[in-house]
Amino acid sequence: MQDTLEEANVSAACIASPEDQSAGLAFGPDMIVVSPETGAKDAFGLFEKAARTAPSVPFILGSSNNPALTRHIGDAARRNARRVMAKIDRPYSIRALTDIADTCTPREPCAELGDEALIETLIRTDRLIPNLSVEFQSKHNLKTNAIVGFEALTRLRPRRAVNPEMIFSQLVDVDVELAATEIVIDMSARFGAALQNAGRAHTVSLNCSAAVLAHDGFIQRLKTAIRRHRISPRRLIVEITEDSRLADFDTLTGKIQALERLGVGISIDDFGTGMANLDRVSRLPFSELKIDKSIFWACAEGRLPMSMLTGILEFCRSRRTKSVIEGVETQTQLAHAKLLGADYGQGFYWGRAAPPQFLVPVWR
Repeated sequence: MQDTLEEANVSAACIASPEDQSAGLAFGPDMIVVSPETGAKDAFGLFEKAARTAPSVPFILGSSNNPALTRHIGDAARRNARRVMAKIDRPYSIRALTDIADTCTPREPCAELGDEALIETLIRTDRLIPNLSVEFQSKHNLKTNAIVGFEALTRLRPRRAVNPEMIFSQLVDVDVELAATEIVIDMSARFGAALQNAGRAHTVSLNCSAAVLAHDGFIQRLKTAIRRHRISPRRLIVEITEDSRLADFDTLTGKIQALERLGVGISIDDFGTGMANLDRVSRLPFSELKIDKSIFWACAEGRLPMSMLTGILEFCRSRRTKSVIEGVETQTQLAHAKLLGADYGQGFYWGRAAPPQFLVPVWR
């Protein structure tokens, strides 16, 4: 439902736990939909919290097959003097939600609200890690269209549309980021082992910021996951993302060399931005280079010369490393990626990321 609402240009957060209500309010909603089951407990204090932090935000009350629940949630709203804008039947239809959203008065933009505020509140209340999940997006051979691997993508359950880069950014303390990365490591190794056991020779990539890679605990956690799930290290690829928090290039190089000795593949992510420039990259051992989608789109649309990409791909071929074009979403973009001669492509053209149970025959 979140994904479909986002496609309809309605930003949505789904709060499933009372402990996350503060984060939901920090998101700055223009309306709040309350399910009838929560009404039996006065919406777990939501009406009262909203009265303090978002007094002008209207409520939409869900109905239930149980008339007592429907009646109780209405009573709870009135008891707390909450403005009820509409009532809506369950299961909620996207059309009904978007129609109601269209009638809402948008709140004034505020730096203290939004996705950053939601994430900061989850961190402050120790709810970031419990709200993380991992999905996997396919990577394809541009010549044959066959799947060659998957990338682990972190999702925030209350707000799926949040860019994972916000979760792994300077908003987050390195120790918290390491704990989040540990979830991704374990899920990637588990998913890779399931593919391995199914006889599918696909790699699984996981993102790691330079700051986390430099942390003493990262490689040990990776080794532990490899042993626990009995997966060949060569099935895993660590995608190194830019991070301004790490200034010591020699430290980064040493950690990458340790990964290489372990047998794990090394990928340079988001090439063309920040740290990922030819001078720095040429001094690192790596087996794959991923061209940032913003660079690819700019070249495909004629805003940057295509020769910029051909030079990068020639650099990859000279090093005998694989090249990946990110952000392939249309048939035209696919044609551009093939014409460039890149090895692999990744993007919505082949579908969105999916939970692992939809991608392997047996998931336990």
